[in-house]
This record gives sequence, structure tokens and C-alpha cells, in this order.
Amino acid sequence: MKARELADSIVKYCKAEKLLISNLQLQKILYFIELNSLKNHDSLVFDDDLFEAWKFGPVVPSVYRAYALSGGMPIFFMPKDASFSEEVKPWVFNLVKDALQRSPWYLVELSHTAGGAWDKAYRKTPRSKISKEDMIYDSNFIHSELITNKYE
Repeated sequence: MKARELADSIVKYCKAEKLLISNLQLQKILYFIELNSLKNHDSLVFDDDLFEAWKFGPVVPSVYRAYALSGGMPIFFMPKDASFSEEVKPWVFNLVKDALQRSPWYLVELSHTAGGAWDKAYRKTPRSKISKEDMIYDSNFIHSELITNKYE
């Protein structure tokens, strides 16, 4: 699955459930989805884009650009080229609901774990790629109710 497909599916789900989601929250949720998939299934959900280490945490640039018109506000539109995947597992939407009950800044703080994947990449060079190996470390190191085997 492509990162954009997953992101579009999450935004569509949020609109259907009347949940507000910003681009910042979407980016962090995508990251936590990947960490849960690595932790519980030893694989990534999407296979195209890598995360980059931006100031406020891990970002998939193609997804960020697709929803950038919303700025820091809740996403208010679907891109014309939005695509939706039937491959999205139910646990993904459970994680989305749980994550949206937390402050966006809690999600940022969680993604900024000292010594974690974002921290290593950002200290090396802001906007550098976050390695899968460091994400595997995060999937086992970050202790949070959002990174757990309850999302299987």
C-alpha cells in the first residue's frame, strides 16, 4: 500500500466519523501505525515513502504536501486525486481513534523520544530520512498506550 492511500483512507474515515484531524496529527498517526506494524507484524504497512525528521516529528513529505492547504487546522478537504484502500486493517482505525483523544503535542513529544529514530535523524541533519532499523528500535523502546500489541 502507498503512504498516500493510507493517509487518504484515514482522512476519509475521520470525516465519516466526524473526527477532526490535522496534518500534524495525521503525520504522527502514520508513524505510530508503522511502529505498531513493525512491533506486531515485523513489516511496514506502506512501501513507498520513508519518513523524514522534521521539526515537529516524523513526516511523509508526499502526504504532507497533499494536505498542506489545511495548515495547522483540521483537514477540511479531500485531494482530487485521493485514493482509498480496502487493505486498511481495522486496528489502524482503532489506533486513529485512540490517538485523536490525545493532544497533538503529546503525539509530537512521543515521536521525539530521546535517542529514538526521529532524534537520531534530526540531530544528524534536519529533514533527513529516518531508517527502518531505527524505527524498529522505536517500536520496542517507546512505552506508550499507542504502541502496543493491542493493535494487531
